[in-house]
Amino acid sequence: LIIGVSHVMPRKGQEHGVAMMKQLTQYLDNVHLIMAGSLDRDRAYTQKIRTMIRENGLGKHIHLLGMRTDVPNLLRGSEIFLHTANREAHPRAVLEAMAAGLPTVAFAVAGVTEAVVDQETGYLVPANDIDRMTEAALSLLTRAEQASQMGQRGREYVEAHFMAQNTARQSIQIIDPLLRP
Repeated sequence: LIIGVSHVMPRKGQEHGVAMMKQLTQYLDNVHLIMAGSLDRDRAYTQKIRTMIRENGLGKHIHLLGMRTDVPNLLRGSEIFLHTANREAHPRAVLEAMAAGLPTVAFAVAGVTEAVVDQETGYLVPANDIDRMTEAALSLLTRAEQASQMGQRGREYVEAHFMAQNTARQSIQIIDPLLRP
């Protein structure tokens, strides 16, 4: 089970997830992608995604869930987090997935490269490279121990670098000397 969490809209790039699933289902028949997030932000784009799913025969593999209040449970029940945005300043959903122990497959863009450590907490692939994204997902889905280790390292990385207490402490270390005469 692969999960993506973001509002369905062009800048979040869900069409890349559909394209990846088209390739991935050639190797694995029992793979599913669930997408949680608003379906109302760009209704035309959501319809485009629905059409792509239907035209590629992926209806039994891709599930648009809409807004959910149980995302932590969905993360815990998934094996991989997929992030398909072509630009992202600060990928909060990626950090939440890593905190839940999921390895991440994402495009190597802006803020994502600050969150995901390539080949340690997941895989970063060049933007729009569906073949590499598929290879990365396939690798994690067929190597459970590797995926588990990456997920654990991701959780540790978030705890070390993105916890509120650590951020506050680091901010104080920067600001405090500036306030002293």
